[in-house]
Amino acid sequence: MILQIEPIIKLIKKGSPDIVNNIKFESVDVYKYLQRAYQDTDVTTNYMFQFTFRKYYNLEEARLSHQFHLEYFRILQDLKSNREAWNYENVIEKLYEIPRAKGDKSVQCSFVSKMFHTNDPANVVYDSKVAKMFNFSNLNLIPFDQKIQHFKNRIGTISYNYKKIIDHGLLSEVCESFDTRFENHGLHPTKKLDFIFWSAGKIIYSRTKDYLE
Repeated sequence: MILQIEPIIKLIKKGSPDIVNNIKFESVDVYKYLQRAYQDTDVTTNYMFQFTFRKYYNLEEARLSHQFHLEYFRILQDLKSNREAWNYENVIEKLYEIPRAKGDKSVQCSFVSKMFHTNDPANVVYDSKVAKMFNFSNLNLIPFDQKIQHFKNRIGTISYNYKKIIDHGLLSEVCESFDTRFENHGLHPTKKLDFIFWSAGKIIYSRTKDYLE
């Protein structure tokens, strides 16, 4: 997907103080806890991890079933040692077969992106606020047989542009402000940009109610 990143960069620079200050210290701390716990424990039996992960990444809001959660964390654990067996497409399809709490099925692209990011922080996170910044339309409006490919294209677009921003220092001053606020955070550069883009999208959403995921 061709995208002009310059207007987005300009928008983030303009709102830099609000964007960085909008990121809560507890959000960074909980994220770091989840990353450590994922590496250090078996997440299929670490129920504190599961509870915190579900709350932090808003899995509860999707009204997913207990069986969905069991399979989600099983795959997340399996990714540690069997990464070559899983990709966005087959994980989305696997989880699609598990009905939500009310019995219907749903494509959970955002939650799958969060799974792959947890396994490898170099992978980007896809959610509604980041999607806003890239002017993506609502995935729910796309036919089922095209949805996964659209999602993969969007992941590619975000990844390409995050790398461009990192390699060329296009948001260096904003990133320095982040580093000053969250001293010695130790986050992967991709996650730092995810926090910045997420916060920018959240602020814009609070001011303009007409955007789509």
